[in-house]
Amino acid sequence: MAQNGNTATKPTAGERKPGEPAIAWASFRALWSADDELDNGARRGHRVRLAAYGLWTLALIVVFVTWNGAATRAYVALQVPYVVSGGLTALLLTIIGSTLFVAGFLADAAASPRSTPPQ
Repeated sequence: MAQNGNTATKPTAGERKPGEPAIAWASFRALWSADDELDNGARRGHRVRLAAYGLWTLALIVVFVTWNGAATRAYVALQVPYVVSGGLTALLLTIIGSTLFVAGFLADAAASPRSTPPQ
């Protein structure tokens, strides 16, 4: 805290109290805490969709690495192992990611309030 003579002033933007953490982790914890505004199903659906996005990104990286590895080989016989292993890995990651993506939407649908049909 800045001192001006005997009177203390407000801390400036870069200053913090002794013992206070540099980063306020409470805002990050609030994203995943149980008392969040979202209910459990919606949070679960969001997390599952984030995992799906991660798997799709990983599949794209695998395709790039596979293409790069196959492109450095002059003979087709040396390119085939790259294409087969990388292609199957990317396909598997895409299928798992797509399944998680749909599961995330199903979790959202299960968590949303259901309307009763008119009688």
